[in-house]
Amino acid sequence: MKKANGFPKQFVASGLLLRSDRTVLLVHHRKLGSWVYPGGHVKWYETPDEAAVREVFEETGIRARLLDTRGPSLALDEDELLNLPYVILSERIEFSPEPTHYHIDLVYLCRPVPEDEHKVPVHSPSEVREAKFFGAAEVEVLDMMGDVRQILRCVFDDASVWSLLPRG
Repeated sequence: MKKANGFPKQFVASGLLLRSDRTVLLVHHRKLGSWVYPGGHVKWYETPDEAAVREVFEETGIRARLLDTRGPSLALDEDELLNLPYVILSERIEFSPEPTHYHIDLVYLCRPVPEDEHKVPVHSPSEVREAKFFGAAEVEVLDMMGDVRQILRCVFDDASVWSLLPRG
């Protein structure tokens, strides 16, 4: 287990965009040189929920809606109940010239808005080489980091994840 003590932390949010045909949207990230799910830094003025949706759109042109994972209904006066991430990762980042730091990555489950369900992704050329939907078998042969592959395997094998998608 990697220790994050002593290094700065930055919050990032990512979106596992799922379609009813049991495919997931991935991007081939320029800086990382491998396939990942869309994501990026949470801006000071947004929630992690909003950041995940924004990042999916910026990197792929597909509008996303988070799957409702807010847990129990609470009668809150002024506070907002946010969605629970599918997983939260602490990722050590060592890209020069940036100093070593950690990304606290909140990875959310989401789906395309109905109008974008069959839309072809259009990638952001500055960050992404390609964006595409993949099924479970296709993911197994892609060039990606082990943690990303492990999370995707869990998602594809988890029937409760797919049951969150609207039927139709």
